Amino acid sequence: TLTLKNTGSGRLTIKSISLGGADAGEFIVSGITGRRVTLGRGASIKLTIAFMPYAVGVSGASLTVSSNDPLSPMTSIALRGLGAVGLYGDAEPSLQRILQTLQIPDNVGTSNAAIRDIDGLGPTDEVPLQLMQKAGPGPVTVTPLAMFAFNTNPVATIGWTTHTTSVTVHPFFSVPIGSGQALSPTAYGAMQFDPGAARFGLFSNWPSESHAAFTEDVLNPWYTMGNGHAVRAYPYKTPSGQIVPHAYVVAFEQGADSDFQDAVLLVQNVMPAV
Repeated sequence: TLTLKNTGSGRLTIKSISLGGADAGEFIVSGITGRRVTLGRGASIKLTIAFMPYAVGVSGASLTVSSNDPLSPMTSIALRGLGAVGLYGDAEPSLQRILQTLQIPDNVGTSNAAIRDIDGLGPTDEVPLQLMQKAGPGPVTVTPLAMFAFNTNPVATIGWTTHTTSVTVHPFFSVPIGSGQALSPTAYGAMQFDPGAARFGLFSNWPSESHAAFTEDVLNPWYTMGNGHAVRAYPYKTPSGQIVPHAYVVAFEQGADSDFQDAVLLVQNVMPAV
């Protein structure tokens, strides 16, 4: 759902809404059907946008709104979609294609974006981030970017950890049933936490598994395929390739695979612990 709101002091007239771009035919917009709409001060209108892919892979289009706004008479909104083979297992999309869809230009280490598992044969922007610290004032924020796992209830619980002589876990949000195969999944709970000056890690707990996945390799003895390295981190980049300071894409592996897209999170206001 896309909301268009008049934030000015006068009346806003939406003259037209059009779709363009290479994959415009894969997106359907409803809510305004070829008519002008005038919105008073503070009023809004909602558009429903559906994605119906023709093929497996990343699709992109743009939604252009023409109005009488003197400062922005033409407003363009990017639309992105990811066509997948199906649900679960090998039918899921790869981490590389997930990031391509979200316009995050990181290389995850795979030679073929069409293959779900990371084969380690391609270039990678991975950085070490087993333990973290806050990078500045305010809380650490976490935004779920994708979830491709079994559709349990909940799909997963995400939290942070402190690790001195023992591990203490602090769950702070969960992804509910129904969002187990999704980009921008629904999440319930706090999307931020404040560890103070403490060094901390992150974890994900999965009802479908008998273990949790931690950013600290030493806490993942179950992940024998990767010597405990069940979580990968990449610098968060804008679509133009600029690195956003103190922001990382953190990708979790929940089982005996190497797809690292079971939970994909954007973590901000952090830096590697020293």
